[in-house]
Formats: sequence, C-alpha cells, structure tokens
Amino acid sequence: AQPRVDGTKLALVGASLGGIMAIAGNGFEEVHTSVALSAPRTGIHQLFPDMTLKNVFYIVGENDIHENPNMNFPAEAEHMYNQTDEPRKLTIVPGTSRHGTDLLEMAGVNEAIREWINGSFDE
Repeated sequence: AQPRVDGTKLALVGASLGGIMAIAGNGFEEVHTSVALSAPRTGIHQLFPDMTLKNVFYIVGENDIHENPNMNFPAEAEHMYNQTDEPRKLTIVPGTSRHGTDLLEMAGVNEAIREWINGSFDE
C-alpha cells in the first residue's frame, strides 16, 4: 500500500531460522531473491523437502561453529550454495564467529546485500 514499494518486486532477508523462511519465500512469484544469514540447511530440507533452491545470497561467519547443538554454519551454507541454481552467491566473512543479524555489523555486509538485491531487480 506504500507508493514507494513495488509489490511485484520483493526481496527477503532473514537470519538464522529466519534465513530458512527467506529462502522459502522464493517460491512466491513476487519474490525475486533472498538473502540468508547463518541459515541451517537441516531446517530448509525438513520444512520444504522438494523445494528447488534458486537466487539466494548466503552469508555466514567463518568461525560460526557451535557445539550445542552441533552446527557448522559455514559448512551448512556451502552445502546449500552447492544445491542452489544460478544466480547464487556465497560470502564467508573471514575471522568472525558472529551469527545471524550480528553479521550486519561487519564491514561491507550491508553493502553486499544491497548490491545483490539491486542486481536481482535489474535482471
């Protein structure tokens, strides 16, 4: 309902479990792309086992590894990236264990997200 918003061109950004929902949103016609920060692959495959992954930008901290629950988020992101159709992008932010929205505080992350989203709207 906002005049500045084009409801036919949406991008979804989600962090951690919200990243799964952002990826799942690509199934809607209005959604052109999604960004998933620190999203676990187990969630996406459990919730949407037949989903084709496409047009996703994955962002994860290089050292975002947890013992309880046992979760290696960089490996999760790489696995999903390898199963995602083009266009796709993976950024592993070096030297950080930040997770989810905390990655937005890292230099260059917000700019990379904007570039990805704007690029998807230009296609």
